Amino acid sequence: MCLKSLFLLLLFTLSAPAIGQTYNHTEILDSIQKLKQLAYQTDRTFDERILSSEKYYELACLTKIDSLILRASFSLINNYYNNRNYNEMLKYTRKNIALALRLNNPIGIANCYSFMGMYYLREDKQVDSAYFYFTKASKICKKAKLIDNYIVATLNAAQVQCDSHNYYASDEMVISTIPFIKTIASPTTKYYYLTLAYAKLAANAEHTNQTNKALEYYDKIMSINTKIPIDEIIIEEQSTYSNALSNHLYYSINIAEIYKKQRKFNQAINCYKNLLEKFKPHQLLKKDPSSYAAIKNNLAHNLFLSNYKNTDTIKSYFNEAKKIFEDLNEPYEIAANGNDFSEFLLAIDQKDAARALALRAYKMAKNIKEFEEAFRAMLILSKIEDGEKGKAYLYEHIQLNDSLLQAERLIRNKFARIEFETDSYISDNKQLTKRNTLISVSALVSIFILSLLFIIRHQRSKNKTLQLEQAQQEANEEIYKLMLNEQHNIQEGRLSERYHIAEELHDGVLNALAGTRLGIEYLSSLDHVETSQYQLYIKELHKTELDIRDLSHTLKHSKLDQDKGFVAILEAYVSRCNSLQRFTCTTAVDKSIPWQEISDMVKVNLFRCIQEALQNTAKHAQAQTVHITLALKDRTNVELTITDNGNGFDPNKTTKGIGLDNMKARANRLKGSFEIDSKPHKGTLLTFVIPV
Repeated sequence: MCLKSLFLLLLFTLSAPAIGQTYNHTEILDSIQKLKQLAYQTDRTFDERILSSEKYYELACLTKIDSLILRASFSLINNYYNNRNYNEMLKYTRKNIALALRLNNPIGIANCYSFMGMYYLREDKQVDSAYFYFTKASKICKKAKLIDNYIVATLNAAQVQCDSHNYYASDEMVISTIPFIKTIASPTTKYYYLTLAYAKLAANAEHTNQTNKALEYYDKIMSINTKIPIDEIIIEEQSTYSNALSNHLYYSINIAEIYKKQRKFNQAINCYKNLLEKFKPHQLLKKDPSSYAAIKNNLAHNLFLSNYKNTDTIKSYFNEAKKIFEDLNEPYEIAANGNDFSEFLLAIDQKDAARALALRAYKMAKNIKEFEEAFRAMLILSKIEDGEKGKAYLYEHIQLNDSLLQAERLIRNKFARIEFETDSYISDNKQLTKRNTLISVSALVSIFILSLLFIIRHQRSKNKTLQLEQAQQEANEEIYKLMLNEQHNIQEGRLSERYHIAEELHDGVLNALAGTRLGIEYLSSLDHVETSQYQLYIKELHKTELDIRDLSHTLKHSKLDQDKGFVAILEAYVSRCNSLQRFTCTTAVDKSIPWQEISDMVKVNLFRCIQEALQNTAKHAQAQTVHITLALKDRTNVELTITDNGNGFDPNKTTKGIGLDNMKARANRLKGSFEIDSKPHKGTLLTFVIPV
């Protein structure tokens, strides 16, 4: 259970307490100076600081000095944010935007946008809106050369990308800040920002299962941390830890969790024991109870996974962490602890206790939209519950995962659109400032008309998208219902079957639909098309409909050779592609290949790889010719080669899609090999060698 990354926000150092309202101008300014100090005093309660900020803001308004009002309002906004009163924070932030724009204050405008981003991220969970405002703040700060503010806004936008599972885009944003961080003169500030940047890169690497890369970034953080002196007396005497000690604590926990992912349980256990020895349990519990509970929980989970025999010790650690998280009212940690604890209880055959904890974790994780923990809880419950009840949890897991993947794709598209809209917004503002009043009015009218047309078009497009998504969802639900009817015969292979189903959908049905769509788009680009030409695609759609109906039979590997041989099916498919696509495909099949002796599993996967390759050629390659060769190699292997004369690509630089991943997965599943030989403008050669 890793500690969650915290968002950053560069805030103004402003403040305010209670005084009367009948002062002259000089007395008001003197009072404001006192209030500025009180509003940010950390030894005061949030309520006291908010009251000071409110008085500060009231007095600033009496002066009618816009710059002073702006600073005072930021003091109030900051304290509302720290007290998690996000609605009040939003109210004053919206007031501030107009004032900051009127003053043409870049840092004020940028901070308003950052606070707006924090609101949409924390209160409404609207990640696209949060990303929009963080990106605007980042670009304003970069243009105004506000280095600190630029770094913080960009790292916030990168965190949104990370939370949306768009890890490579997040990496790009984080890496873009590092040259700016290195220009900062203050070593303390520089180390602080470098630590944040490397922590985000480590988190992205961990999410993409690059655990060794993540450890490299954490090593860099620990190296930076050694440059900040750690006074051991601080551990004993002060109420909170220094930044260096906090970093050492938090990132050591993250490192230990990576060891757990690598199944190096003993290294993770030693890491947690060293932390308890260094920070002393009673001191750590007092100063940072959440971290103490996380260490205890994670230590217990690693002991369990390492087959530690003393189950009483493990149970006591889990219970101790559970009580602390409940006292702190931390819902994510309660859910994660519940999942870890229930896994252990299920392993020692305490099903009732495991069921109660898993159910609680399931409900809490769904309530706070922590879907990773919700997935874990569903899988645990599917193992605990028998029969249809267990299947229901597994089905919900599959359905929710599919919905989230679809949502992630939509969000990524929104991010790209937001960046474009932000650039357009800044460009439009530059032009408007150069025009006189008459031209500005004309421009505003034009913009209004164009915006109205854009909104109408966007709404129509959105409605069509929603309809397509709904139809796709209904189709997916029907498909998964058919698959679940087969799952009562499968006990140990449930998860592997889910991945297999996803491959079949992508390589079979979706490829057929995409090919038909490309063909119809091609016909629509022609000036004159005969009705008979469309009939080919109508037949293809009908065939796809039939393929969906008997998908469950296809997944049992019996569909390919029910009525005719592999070679006949391949030639029919290639002929159909030649009639539908813009390229010409030829085949050469070695007659010595004993197809009757080759298993259905091998034939199905070879056919799916050919489908995917031809579909990729139609989508991306712009090839004129494609050649497919099937040969018997060394009498024990079938070699499939697919060659085209299209655009080609650089396999080392190109981000692989699910199609290439599926091909590789199919080859690995059959204990074969898959190689790509391609260069830009040199065509592409795909080679599969499968043992038979």
